[in-house]
Amino acid sequence: MADPKELKKDRLNGRKGESQTKLATPLNSQPPLLTSKTKEPPVPSCHRKLLQVVSREQGVGLDRQLSLFMSVVTMNEEEIQRRHEILEDLKRILVKDFPEVRLHPFGSLITGLGDNESDLDIYIDCNGSSE
Repeated sequence: MADPKELKKDRLNGRKGESQTKLATPLNSQPPLLTSKTKEPPVPSCHRKLLQVVSREQGVGLDRQLSLFMSVVTMNEEEIQRRHEILEDLKRILVKDFPEVRLHPFGSLITGLGDNESDLDIYIDCNGSSE
C-alpha cells in the first residue's frame, strides 16, 4: 500500500501513477447514468414530442430528420400571434409612464423556432431612442 504522504505529493505535483490508480472514483468522472432507482429529470413537452416523432421514423434520411425536427420546433401562427398580443398589451401599459417606449422582440419570436412553452425575449427601450 502506498504511503498517504506520497500519494498527496503525487496529486499535488500532477504525477500519474499509483496515486491516481488507487483513487476509488476519478476526480474528473462523469455522474452515474440514470438507473431505475434514480429519479429522471422532467422532459419538456417539446422534447417528448420530438422523441415520439423521431422514434416513429427510424432509418430515415437527413432531409427527413431535419423536416421532422422543424415540424416540432417551429411555432405555429397562433403561438406567434399570442406573443404579439402580449407585446401590444405590454406596450399599452408601459406607454403611460414612458410615452416613447419601443419594444424590440428577439429570439424565438423572430426566428419562429420554439413552442407554446417558449419564453418571450424583449428588449425594452424606454426612451425610444434605439433603431
